[in-house]
Amino acid sequence: MTGQQKIDRAALANGWVFNGGAGAADAHRECVYRLPGTPSWVSIMYAHTGVILWADGQDSRRAPRHFTGIDKVDRLVAFLAGS
Repeated sequence: MTGQQKIDRAALANGWVFNGGAGAADAHRECVYRLPGTPSWVSIMYAHTGVILWADGQDSRRAPRHFTGIDKVDRLVAFLAGS
């Protein structure tokens, strides 16, 4: 399972809604995940290969969140799960 699939599955399992650019001609795709009823959101930019280029957002206290480094998929999944 790719990182993008893990993130999408965690988002759906925990009530997050998302939308994103889709298109075979696009060199990248940005997905924005939101948790309804809260100010929480995450914006993730994917390369055409599914690799995460960057990810930022905010938690329910409106504190900024930045996801960088090698383990960003695991930290994004934990954030979407509410950890």
